[in-house]
Amino acid sequence: MALTPEERQDRDMSEAALQKAVLELAKEAGWDLRFHVRAGRAHWNLGSGLPDLVLIRVPRLIVAELKRQGKSPEPEQVRWLTAFEKLQQEHGIPEVYVWRPSDLRTGLIEDVLL
Repeated sequence: MALTPEERQDRDMSEAALQKAVLELAKEAGWDLRFHVRAGRAHWNLGSGLPDLVLIRVPRLIVAELKRQGKSPEPEQVRWLTAFEKLQQEHGIPEVYVWRPSDLRTGLIEDVLL
């Protein structure tokens, strides 16, 4: 089955481009504290797999893993996401997401950040 133009655009968007777009949306939406992990640069004894984005706009805290369309988090990323989800279940924070280009195109990410 042939891809629609939107699906092709989602497939072709890099994780870096998605990250840039999400950070711009976060800034516009007033997320004052924005931290992003650059690939291969998280060396503070955190281990690998820390989600790509940590966004704070009190009283909200978001952790988000960004993936290319059709890709899934790696096992070490799932470990971090699962730990954050347990915190969410037990304490109500943080909000935990795995975002892909289609989530940007459909407005889902913007809805979360507003």
